Amino acid sequence: MSMPARFRRSLPFVLGLGLVLVAGFVHGDFTNRWRKSNELRTMIEGLGRVPLVCGDWVGSERPRDDIMVRQFDRAQIEGSVLRTYKNRRTGTAVDIMLVCGPVGPIVGHSPQACYTGNGYTLAKMAGYKQPPNAAMPHGAEFAVGDFVKNGAVIQSGLRIFWTFGLRGVWSSPAKPRFKFAAERSIYKLYVIRPAVFSEDSLDEDPAIDFIAAFTAAVQPILF
Repeated sequence: MSMPARFRRSLPFVLGLGLVLVAGFVHGDFTNRWRKSNELRTMIEGLGRVPLVCGDWVGSERPRDDIMVRQFDRAQIEGSVLRTYKNRRTGTAVDIMLVCGPVGPIVGHSPQACYTGNGYTLAKMAGYKQPPNAAMPHGAEFAVGDFVKNGAVIQSGLRIFWTFGLRGVWSSPAKPRFKFAAERSIYKLYVIRPAVFSEDSLDEDPAIDFIAAFTAAVQPILF
C-alpha cells in the first residue's frame, strides 16, 4: 500500500528530527548530562576519603559561600575538596582545590581565565615535574603560574600549581581539551599559596614538599 503524499513530504523532517534527538541523547550521555557514569560516581566517592593529614601537613576545611556554590554549578563540578593544609613544623600553609566532573567544563576553566578576571595578572608561566616514586612511577606534571595582584607595590601575589588526574597519571598538557577529548570524567588539582616572587624561587617553593606528601597520600585512594 502506498504512503499518502502528505506523509511522504514530511518523512525527511521526521527522520531528521529523530537523528537530532538521538545525537543529542548520545552527546548528553557521553558528557554525563543525563546521568552520572559509574566512573564519575567512583571519583566522587574517592574525594570523600582524601585524608586531612598528609605527612607533616594538616588540613582544615575551607568554607563555601553561595557564590562559590553557584560557580561550581556553572562549571559542572560534581565533587570537590577545598582545604587549607598547614605544615606543623614550619607553619607554612597552602590552599588546595581538588575537583572532578565532566572533562569539557573541568579542563575549560583555566587559572589564566579565572584569576586574570579577578584582579590578577599572569606574570610568569613555568612547569614542575615531580620525580617518579613507588606510588607514581610516571611522576606528576604541574603547570605553574605566578599571578601578580594588580596594583601591588612589590611583585607579590599567588603562585598556583595545577594538574589533571586520570587513571593514575597527573599531567598538565598545553592543550588539555585536545589531550582529553575522548575522556568522560577527570580530576583537577590546584595548589595555591601567597608568594613574593622576587624572594620565592620555584625550586625552593614549600608547595613542592606539600605536593609530594599529598599526591603520595591520595594516589591509592583516588586511583
